[in-house]
Amino acid sequence: MKRNLPILAILLAFAGFLWLRGGGAGGGGHAEKPPLFAQNLTFAQARQQATGTSRVIMVLATADWCPPCQELKRGALRDARIEAWVRDNALPVYIDTDDNPTVEGLMVMAIPTIVMLKDGAELGRLTSSVSAEELLSWLQSTAPKAGG
Repeated sequence: MKRNLPILAILLAFAGFLWLRGGGAGGGGHAEKPPLFAQNLTFAQARQQATGTSRVIMVLATADWCPPCQELKRGALRDARIEAWVRDNALPVYIDTDDNPTVEGLMVMAIPTIVMLKDGAELGRLTSSVSAEELLSWLQSTAPKAGG
């Protein structure tokens, strides 16, 4: 048994490294920006594009170091129902709070936060990681008359 201790220690160290790197605890690690933000709209661009339309602006405030943010980006924001709703009803804006700590003046106090806006007025705010079902319900109830 004593001869196997160094091998066991190396295996445990390697497993710990993989876990810390993002392989453990619910997927952990950095999640890529969800495809629904592929347009890379800035807040100013979204405001301009939303003018004169029924589309809302959906702002996600997030950070790479935030585990609930990564959970939201890995889960609900990749759900086909959410992608379809956003495509049909909203102009999505992705804001990394490390790069933009003022979050365009939206008074974000915690992350992840999704802020829904129409004509400069806030329609609603969601501050937590939620399931796709919960997010879809929130989107539909917050901006029920949105659309192309």
